[in-house]
Amino acid sequence: MRWAVVILGCLGFAGATQAAERWPEGPCRNVQQQESYLVKEHAKYFATAEKTAAAADLATRRLYLLVLLGTYCGVDVRAKIARDRAAMDVHLAQLKSEANAKPRYLPPLPLPPDIPDITVDLTIDQPPRTLNCTTLKLDRDLATTNCN
Repeated sequence: MRWAVVILGCLGFAGATQAAERWPEGPCRNVQQQESYLVKEHAKYFATAEKTAAAADLATRRLYLLVLLGTYCGVDVRAKIARDRAAMDVHLAQLKSEANAKPRYLPPLPLPPDIPDITVDLTIDQPPRTLNCTTLKLDRDLATTNCN
């Protein structure tokens, strides 16, 4: 019984604190405008994309704005968050089914014809290679070097 009283007291205290921390109407209106702008622009740019991927992308992009609206502005965003979560779940299930599907392989390449084994004898002493370089001074601080 004591735990129930403590839990109810904490919930009441958290609700009162949350109501005291509400933002003014101006910032809340700005966040709502950003959320509607994001939805509008997202629909414009992702019109040709795969629908489940586009919906999941929008859901991840606007989650923070919805949390701000719900926490500090008192807007009920539970329905939007539920729709976004469903969209992300559908996309995740689609990705998992694609990952579990039988992998598609390219047909194997034909084997090359028999190539004789060519071994290089590295024990032969090679004479040291001589390198001749010429430096030409172009200006006070510039020069070019050519090596043969």
